[in-house]
Amino acid sequence: MLRRVFQIGKYYYNVAMEVSYGLILQVRYPRTVEVIRRIRQANARYAGSFKYVHLHHLLSSFRPKTILEFGTGSSTGVFGIYAARNGARVCSVEDSQQWLDNTRKGLQGMADSLKFILAESIAESGAPNKCYYRHTPSEAFDLVYIDGPPLMIDGKSTPTAVNWNIVEMIELGLQPRIIVVDGRVATAGYIATHFRDRYEVYLRHETHFPGFRYHSYFVRRD
Repeated sequence: MLRRVFQIGKYYYNVAMEVSYGLILQVRYPRTVEVIRRIRQANARYAGSFKYVHLHHLLSSFRPKTILEFGTGSSTGVFGIYAARNGARVCSVEDSQQWLDNTRKGLQGMADSLKFILAESIAESGAPNKCYYRHTPSEAFDLVYIDGPPLMIDGKSTPTAVNWNIVEMIELGLQPRIIVVDGRVATAGYIATHFRDRYEVYLRHETHFPGFRYHSYFVRRD
């Protein structure tokens, strides 16, 4: 009984937090709301407002000049707005041509200033399971954002899989200054475990309290 009451309370608390962050997003970042709505209409996917508020916070804190995004979508809209205002360069990697086209449509004129790369997604069973795009960047970006590819092994959702592109980049010496992980607990855990000597670790908060950390992120130890 107490567990049920806790679950109900947590649900309504998270709803209240989403409403609060939705208002913050509309007041502070109205342009973001407009762009995300267009992308959402095209792609039929949308994350909570707290995701975009936290992403804006990270961008304003670290001021990256180059951004590499694995997994195109609504977050691409946030990067596009940031790039237009700050002269940053953005590259987004995706395995679906339709998804890329829909996101370009949602971005409208901003899409011309972003580079989009269509790359095959690969899934490998093993220890660990790996999901990645068949794309190796030729430079170390200031910020790498990990939101793809989907964590699917043999057609089944596999939350324990690691997005391997970022591991490959670090091992090749292409260490970004900032790594941001959207969800993907196994990926964040792998980075925290294997590269803690190279990065300061900030894992995501599971409870949506005011000012909570939606993304896991990692700051290179220079």
